[in-house]
Amino acid sequence: PLPPQEVVQIARQLGEALAAAHDRGVIHADVTPSNALVVKTDDPNVIHVKLVDFGLAELAGEGMRDENPEFVLGTPAYISPEQLRGLAATDRSDQYGLGAVLYELICGHPPYEHEDLRKLCMMHIQAPIPLVESPHGPMPPKLADLVTTCLQKTPQARFPGIRALLAALDEIERVTDRRGWRRWLSS
Repeated sequence: PLPPQEVVQIARQLGEALAAAHDRGVIHADVTPSNALVVKTDDPNVIHVKLVDFGLAELAGEGMRDENPEFVLGTPAYISPEQLRGLAATDRSDQYGLGAVLYELICGHPPYEHEDLRKLCMMHIQAPIPLVESPHGPMPPKLADLVTTCLQKTPQARFPGIRALLAALDEIERVTDRRGWRRWLSS
């Protein structure tokens, strides 16, 4: 698990990468920690993240269809409920994957874990969204709300687009810049 301020830096960069892809009509469809590379910089306080592996990417509205509707492409710990149901990935599916990545960055493990692949997939579809809690102590409630919004079971309950998610990150950064990471409780 990372401190919340580092999670926000990573969230912003991944969100901006997704926004750039979405603006061009490309859905990543497999946002996972292994597809978010941290690049070394000269300044150890600066985190630079690149979103990679667009191998499952799709053009918006042109989801990959297979002859077998039970065949699903994606990484089980981060795949959205709608993808598990066999629907095409959308920008909101990428939000779900980003939410799962952020959850893991904050909590130290993915939101859902199970040895049985089928049960893991059903957890994405049916299980309540777990609490977002950092072992680093209290964090801005709005950051937990952002992750919870991304992990909503239905795409319509998530942010209306990645730019809305970035606006929520802006608000988190404004509050924490003004009050510091430990002084946001009244926000």
